[in-house]
Amino acid sequence: QRFRAIFDNVRDYAIYTVDSQGLVDDWNPSLERLGGWRAEDVKHRPLDMFFAEEERVAGQMQRLLERARVAGSVESEGWRRRRDNTSFWANTVITALPDEAGEIRGFVAVSRDMTERKRMEDELRRLATTDPLTGALNRRAGQVLLGNVFRSAHLGDRRPAVVMIDIDHFKAINDHHGHEAGDRALCALVTICQGVVGHRGSLVRWGGEEFLIILASTQTEEALTLAEELRVAIEAAETETRGGKIVMTASFGIAIGGANSENLIHRADTALYAAKIGGRNRVVLSV
Repeated sequence: QRFRAIFDNVRDYAIYTVDSQGLVDDWNPSLERLGGWRAEDVKHRPLDMFFAEEERVAGQMQRLLERARVAGSVESEGWRRRRDNTSFWANTVITALPDEAGEIRGFVAVSRDMTERKRMEDELRRLATTDPLTGALNRRAGQVLLGNVFRSAHLGDRRPAVVMIDIDHFKAINDHHGHEAGDRALCALVTICQGVVGHRGSLVRWGGEEFLIILASTQTEEALTLAEELRVAIEAAETETRGGKIVMTASFGIAIGGANSENLIHRADTALYAAKIGGRNRVVLSV
């Protein structure tokens, strides 16, 4: 009676039991409050009906049940599915239920909606890793990413690369059009870079008007082509400001491979300096 009182009346936790094959056989009212599921929806249905499609295909339910079978219980977090096909972030503990002989006859699962906590964590992570003006990754996040890229590169045949970008005569934009126009120029450059680069690399605001594109693995011609695409796109764009339209150019320094991320950045910076003294609005590859 005590257990049934908890089972039926606890509000924040959905509790449901499943048989040894992972089919739901009992549940509490919080399952409906949490996900909109009704008794007729879940009776004798597999536990993975609550999982996202990709997790069902990947057999996530079977893996969790097997881990609970071996260890006694398992805890997981992830996106779970409501009856209306919307998603919520759930923390779930699955515990094996052995009989007197020790044979696993079923499992009990306890889930809690942690969506708000997940959103807060994601927002804090975003604030900690994103440049607040442009939306690009900030320098600290870029340094962490570079370190990860090099660690992964050592495990395989990969050649990390960086493309360093610097807006030409950026001080003149601020002086002639104001700092608001300078901010618009920075944001416009980021928008252009994100559109051209896409999933090929990650964009980092390295400092001031200087940006990095981090490429986990690339060939020389691919990096040169990407930088040239960016150079042309930036030169062709017009940025609206209160003081009128701004047309800007940028210089590029490319470095590929190397012993470590510090060496890679140093060589890209040297190539960028060569592009600047060579007339700006050009791409230079570190040798």
